[in-house]
Amino acid sequence: MKLNFCTVAVCLLLAGGDASAKTAASMATDTQIKTAIMDTIEQTATLPQGAAKLDQYDRSYTYMGDRSVIGIYVRTDLRGTAHTGERQWVSQKQMPQIAGGGCSVVTVFYDPKTHKADSMCNFAQ
Repeated sequence: MKLNFCTVAVCLLLAGGDASAKTAASMATDTQIKTAIMDTIEQTATLPQGAAKLDQYDRSYTYMGDRSVIGIYVRTDLRGTAHTGERQWVSQKQMPQIAGGGCSVVTVFYDPKTHKADSMCNFAQ
């Protein structure tokens, strides 16, 4: 689903004035940037050998300290819920914390400076 920046900004402007429109513009831009990053990662990253197809994972993304991005992919059947390959941008605290899992859990590292993505299955140490 693509967010229509103009629609959001205009609606909030009518509802609450200039400050709300600026907030809407900021939120739309942030959402658009994060969506573009997720799209880039999903088009760039090669999943490791043994991993399932991308749409079989729920995918969570967040920024790391240096503005690189980490993605945690969890097989939808592992969650025990009716997820269907959804993706979301979350805070670091909201990222899935799963030890082990093999290729049912894949970690993706993305460097926006080099536009390179690396991935690995989540084997217990």
